[in-house]
Amino acid sequence: MNITIITLLLIIIVLLIYYIKKLETISVIERHHRQEINALKKDPYKDMNALRAEKNKEIQVLEERLKNLQNEYYRGIKLPIKQALTSSRNAFKREIGEIFCPFHEGFPYHSKDCTFIGNPIDYIIFNNLDGYRDGEKNIEDIEIIFFEVKTIHSAHLSKVQKAIKYAVENKKIKFKTYQYDEDTINKGKTILVEKYN
Repeated sequence: MNITIITLLLIIIVLLIYYIKKLETISVIERHHRQEINALKKDPYKDMNALRAEKNKEIQVLEERLKNLQNEYYRGIKLPIKQALTSSRNAFKREIGEIFCPFHEGFPYHSKDCTFIGNPIDYIIFNNLDGYRDGEKNIEDIEIIFFEVKTIHSAHLSKVQKAIKYAVENKKIKFKTYQYDEDTINKGKTILVEKYN
């Protein structure tokens, strides 16, 4: 995301320099017109109607250039910023939707059993664990579910999520306990107790 913001800022800077150059060109033309107007003040007998028509054409050209510059500014700066903000808002809405998913009506698991981790999988669900704590469920009813929320119907699992799904489906799951006390610190050893499902 930081690279996208830096790229966007660089594009904005380049476009601003481009528009400043365009505005300088318009300023030069404006100076030229002022000089012509001052020359006319010295020679009041010049044909004013012809001059007025010529200046009106030049004004139309300048107005057209200004309109083009405004369109370029919108397409080059405002539109990309608007699109980036919309994309960011949509991503934020998806993340909020994922976080509050267990509280929606019709969600298939008890919200107290859901632990949001967000990455690489949205939830680990300890199904029926809350019921087990309350004595309503048996230990055999507990199951651990890796749960991914997709807010877009056409969304697919990422490469990493597919790898996690593969590991779960192929029962490559372990439970480990790390014993951490003064003896293990002093010895510099780590004791792992492994249990396989």
